Amino acid sequence: MIDKMKIKEYQDSDKDSVYSLILSIMEEEFEGIPANLYLQDISDISNVYGGEGENFYVCEKDNKIIGTIALKREDDESVLLRRFFVNPNFRNSGVGGKLINKVLEFCKKEKYKKIFFSGNTKMHKVKLLLLKNGFKEEESIFWKNIGIFKLSYDLT
Repeated sequence: MIDKMKIKEYQDSDKDSVYSLILSIMEEEFEGIPANLYLQDISDISNVYGGEGENFYVCEKDNKIIGTIALKREDDESVLLRRFFVNPNFRNSGVGGKLINKVLEFCKKEKYKKIFFSGNTKMHKVKLLLLKNGFKEEESIFWKNIGIFKLSYDLT
């Protein structure tokens, strides 16, 4: 199944599909967190993730977007991993690993030294996948009854 999937750079024609995928996951898995707080950047992906050293990728299968991942430049040496979503029907099928490999390849080409990812306890599956793929936990705290964590990947 993974061989029928392809990772590509985001195009404006992907906007509605990306928005629908992320919104559906947010509503289903992140109950209680106002979606509008997490969807502001999705309304203008090309500008928000189109700067130097930044990118937004989608994973397609049968011309349908089933996964997303984005990189936002932090500084000359580091980048933030964002918007890592996979359609629940395609989890544990290699999509997440394929998206991670794509961003690692991009970050090495851009000569970044570190990738950072921040999340909360509702993102435990993402955290486990990133740890499995070489990310390390930098810190973990509890705030207002929710766990917040920060992971990093050393590219040096």
